[in-house]
Amino acid sequence: NKSHSNSKYYPNGYFVNKSIKATLDIDEALKDSFLIVLAIPSFALVDTVSKIKDQIDESVIIVNVAKGFDNKTHNTFSTVIKSALGNRKNPIIALVGPTFAEEVVEHQFTAITAFSENLDAATVVQKAFSNSYFRVYVNDDIIGAEYCSALKNVIALASGILDGLGCKVNTRAALIARGLLEISRYVTFFGGNLTTCYGLAGIGDLTLTCSSTTSRNYSAGYTIGSKSIEYFKANNTKTVEGVYACEIAYNIAKANNIYSPIVESVYNIIFNGINPKDEIRKLMSNELKHE
Repeated sequence: NKSHSNSKYYPNGYFVNKSIKATLDIDEALKDSFLIVLAIPSFALVDTVSKIKDQIDESVIIVNVAKGFDNKTHNTFSTVIKSALGNRKNPIIALVGPTFAEEVVEHQFTAITAFSENLDAATVVQKAFSNSYFRVYVNDDIIGAEYCSALKNVIALASGILDGLGCKVNTRAALIARGLLEISRYVTFFGGNLTTCYGLAGIGDLTLTCSSTTSRNYSAGYTIGSKSIEYFKANNTKTVEGVYACEIAYNIAKANNIYSPIVESVYNIIFNGINPKDEIRKLMSNELKHE
């Protein structure tokens, strides 16, 4: 509140607007709010929503920026938030798209989408967040968006593994294309729209996460590919959402007969200790077929 900066994460002279105030008092944070952003670790979502639900009016819009699956229920986060709200009908928004926080802080040109079944609420979020360098679209396919944003982390692990093994851009391009197809199978199975896969939450976020060392999932995969899964497990100190999402996605696919060979290969590498090169050989020797 004094320096208007977050020097722990952004030490290079980037400042927070002076109108933004940090507080440890949840009552103060919620007072007179019309829109709440949940930018917290996913494991804290249920407890946080349970604490605030009786302190806010049903007109208050809840925006979630966490990506992945709930570890307990394996549900997407909008479903988890809705359940934690109980009988309350607050609009829920998933703000999803290709956005590394560091680049947003730098005011790099960025596009993202506000997904919600309530398009009026999504439009409020769109207007609240859009500015000269940050453009927000709206879309009602929150199901598709959340499956895209969770599963792209698994494909990003695969991308890092391949790069760690010394593969080049031909391989990455093929992975992104085939990975998007796998994601689309989950999206359509659970009632999402295929077109979401071709937008910012789909191919946009997937391309970003699969192509940059800024991504924790890509970096984790690179360590696995260049070192080993044993080295990664022994030395990793960060939360890598793709690891949890991979296990859940694998189980979802098995339970619902969703064909997802890339997800299965990443699962085999991380949880069964299979050599990544063996998994690549298996993928490349699958039955030849139409695209």
